[in-house]
Amino acid sequence: MKFFIYFKKVGEKMFPFAAIAWLLVQALPYFLFDIFFWLIIIFINFQYKNMVKTEIQLFGTRRLSARRLTLMSTLIGMLAGFLGSFIMIVLGVSVSNTGFGFVWIVALALALINVRFVCFAYAGGLVALFSLIFGIPQVAVPDLMALVAILHLMESILILVSGHHFALPVYVEHENSKNEDSKLVGGFSLQKFWPIPLIVLGATIIPKPENMAQLITMPDWWPLIKPRVDLLPGQEYLYQMFPLVAALGYGDLSITSQPKQKSRKTALHLAGFSLLLLALAVASSHFYPLCFLAALFAPIGHELVIWYGLKSEWGGKPIYGKEDRGVKVLDVIENTTAAQFGFNPGDLILRVNNQEVNTGFELEEALRSAAGYLWFDVRDFQGNEKQYEGWYREFELKKFGLLLAPEGGERFYMKIQKTPPWKVLWQKFRTRFFPGGMNKSGKI
Repeated sequence: MKFFIYFKKVGEKMFPFAAIAWLLVQALPYFLFDIFFWLIIIFINFQYKNMVKTEIQLFGTRRLSARRLTLMSTLIGMLAGFLGSFIMIVLGVSVSNTGFGFVWIVALALALINVRFVCFAYAGGLVALFSLIFGIPQVAVPDLMALVAILHLMESILILVSGHHFALPVYVEHENSKNEDSKLVGGFSLQKFWPIPLIVLGATIIPKPENMAQLITMPDWWPLIKPRVDLLPGQEYLYQMFPLVAALGYGDLSITSQPKQKSRKTALHLAGFSLLLLALAVASSHFYPLCFLAALFAPIGHELVIWYGLKSEWGGKPIYGKEDRGVKVLDVIENTTAAQFGFNPGDLILRVNNQEVNTGFELEEALRSAAGYLWFDVRDFQGNEKQYEGWYREFELKKFGLLLAPEGGERFYMKIQKTPPWKVLWQKFRTRFFPGGMNKSGKI
């Protein structure tokens, strides 16, 4: 991709927003011929197929479509890539010396500990700290931290827009369950993956850039991320645009709130982390000692966002658990009779044709005995009394289209990992190197 942006002091000239936006639009077709872009899409499709298999295993029915999820993720990811590219160009973030290859290697190594550590906040922070302390690898820490911040800012936007769509209903072991016979409650697994095609900047020093074609002059405040280079007389700093493919993933669990509320809260927390890290990255390019603070904040700040989100699920009250009376609806399958009746997740079914129901078995028996014209007395998520009615001539609850909250005895369920990551690392280290155990003083 042969296009250059040339930084030059030109007084009060405005930033060429329209020209940059048009160049980004022209660059999008390049990714259709990028093998790595398609490999990421194949990987995302594989993850969504696993989600569909999990749903069939849990409920015996398929509500999701892997092909549909992959297509939606790809389209939304391309829009996010456009926005992220625009922000990086406005800030003047160069990936030339960010050690992106080292970041990928560290991220894959961290995946051996826990798959959720495949995140540039952890890997980028570690690479930056090694560079600052040991001098290897030599990376531009402000640019690397800005890249991490912008990717997470894009992730927060993606979570806000689509993180709650097609949430996977699951059964989860939870200590605050009201059901004495079982600690299982209903919830939703929020999992999303997006391919992110980016147009990034690579910086280089060349003499007499005025002789080169396709140059765009920039205002004197640009770039906000200042390069740490000493130019000789006649030299200028030149930025070249080129395509780069990234991938973002989101994994969360909604037990004490509805999926949309949960994803909105997570998105706001992640956006706050991203903006703080971005501010530190810009400031550190002007005052280099702040690089240490930015490198530390990347993994610690991200872990605090994860920890705070899980804390609300540990200590909060589940909303899809067994009630004292009635049958709680966990989810409603699209294009079924239940959806046509108007059922929603969180509804509490009290009666069917004036017959009280308190278990899934009683509900199914009521459907069999009253098949024909049905009316349901329901209390919705907000506590309002409603009545749904219509015709139904089948006799199976699965065909009706309701997925119910667990009542005890379910075979497949999830467990929430409560152990902090530093304890997980310590446990793995102790098991690997001290299999015989250690006493309280730390001696073998």
